[in-house]
Amino acid sequence: MICSKCGAQLSDNAVSCDVCGTPTGLQQVPVEPVPVTPIAPVEQTPVQPVTPTPEVQPVQEPIPVTPVEPVAPVTPIQPVTPVAPVAPVAPVVPEVQPVAPVEPVAPVTPEPVAQPVQQPVAEPVQPVG
Repeated sequence: MICSKCGAQLSDNAVSCDVCGTPTGLQQVPVEPVPVTPIAPVEQTPVQPVTPTPEVQPVQEPIPVTPVEPVAPVTPIQPVTPVAPVAPVAPVVPEVQPVAPVEPVAPVTPEPVAQPVQQPVAEPVQPVG
């Protein structure tokens, strides 16, 4: 619940504000006492101490064990001997030789090739008649 005057947080059953004293409008409900009924004392009988009896453990027969065949001995691994580090090698770059400039060559024009001239072949003339 919140106080209507100062805005303080109040408990749900508050009759007035704890900060400013403004009444909340709730009425205080009187609490009636509950009658207490006396309980009759219980008659106690003395308890006799109990002597513990030792527990008897059952006898267990031994479990037969099957013999295991011997295993060949394992030879230990020899430690690896470290190798000396190798010095880094510079990359090999081939030396490039300059090429001599080439002088321009005049274009070659092909000369005309003479074509053999074919002579017309005369057909044999047939006599008329």
